[in-house]
Amino acid sequence: RLPLRLVAALIASGFALLQLPGLLSTSEIRHSQAAEHSGNASLALAWARDAVNAEPWSASAYEQEGLVLESAEKLRQAKTELTKAVSYEPFNYRHYLIRSRIETELGQLQAALHDYALARELRPHAEVFALAPYFKGAKATPAP
Repeated sequence: RLPLRLVAALIASGFALLQLPGLLSTSEIRHSQAAEHSGNASLALAWARDAVNAEPWSASAYEQEGLVLESAEKLRQAKTELTKAVSYEPFNYRHYLIRSRIETELGQLQAALHDYALARELRPHAEVFALAPYFKGAKATPAP
């Protein structure tokens, strides 16, 4: 019976270790959000980058890094991070919506309209779209 228990314990430990990157990344994203909220942009960026390093396949970590960079007015870098988030979660409308806002700030209006339309197609009944009726006719077309 003891060997069976040891094997079960090893298997359970292995599954617990698989969860560690996700837990660490989520914790670091929350720290980043708190630091950003308190006005400490450099610490917020450090935490966001730690989240990306802990879980490099996490779209949420790239999104957080992009948001921090956007608030620091590093718009091109912010767009790059949001593009990474989109690549990991192509059906999450929020990434397209945030990237659209950044593209608008960069003056890339065609790309912004394209991303906005994609976001709207992915989640047409989201409240944010009810608040901006002037884009109702926007269609997702290939970005230039």
